[in-house]
Amino acid sequence: MLVPLLFSEAVNLHPVAIILAVLFFGGIWGFWGVFFAIPLATLMKSLLYAWPRRARAAENMV
Repeated sequence: MLVPLLFSEAVNLHPVAIILAVLFFGGIWGFWGVFFAIPLATLMKSLLYAWPRRARAAENMV
């Protein structure tokens, strides 16, 4: 349980989100899903945070 706590500060994700990402991606893609779970979760978080801001910026430009 130490790994989610350490990685949560490094990638700015909640430790529970890291555990859920490992379970989810590991369930889908097995070993490779576990291996890439934290980078994929970080990518998904950044996309979710960037997408609404970009849409609002585009609406303001019109």
